[in-house]
Amino acid sequence: MNIAFSCSHIRFRAILGNLTNLKTLDVSYQCLSDDILGILCGNKNSELENITVTCDSSESVRHRIQTDSWALFRRKYPHLKVSFTVVEITTEEQFRNCIPSATELCCIKYRCGLSLQSENNLRTQAVLILHYLNRTFSYFLCEIRLEFDSALEDRTCETSFPPANQKPELAENVSNWLKICKGHPAPGGNAA
Repeated sequence: MNIAFSCSHIRFRAILGNLTNLKTLDVSYQCLSDDILGILCGNKNSELENITVTCDSSESVRHRIQTDSWALFRRKYPHLKVSFTVVEITTEEQFRNCIPSATELCCIKYRCGLSLQSENNLRTQAVLILHYLNRTFSYFLCEIRLEFDSALEDRTCETSFPPANQKPELAENVSNWLKICKGHPAPGGNAA
């Protein structure tokens, strides 16, 4: 059973508590909480395989899910594939607050652009975010997709790798997906 939720559902928590055959969950970060992760952990027969969290700055992303809640969730579902779609979260600090190390993130799609006002600022922040991803998730990450707004003046495509003093695992695992560009397809994928 696959299901996508938004917080507009009145009985969100009650519904989650009754879904014992749930395999895939797509959820907005604003709907996610320590309580929700606890409810998902309480489903004794559930075999959740995939969770995709959309974290968009246009929504309320000020709360933080505790590291202990993520760790408990990961113990309940050790083979769970955790993916985040991040839109306009523009600093490393915001990333750390939304995606702590206990998430064991394996896939991330990062979309950013106009909120940073300039390409130079965008690339500076993107490098810091890539450093955070490398330091924190290099063992788990298998895919990264970066999409930068087409309004930026530089429309060249360049591959971005962590500096040599960073762990090499991230670059080795996701080199085909680390593209900072507009309109250039990733290997095996579609244009951004």
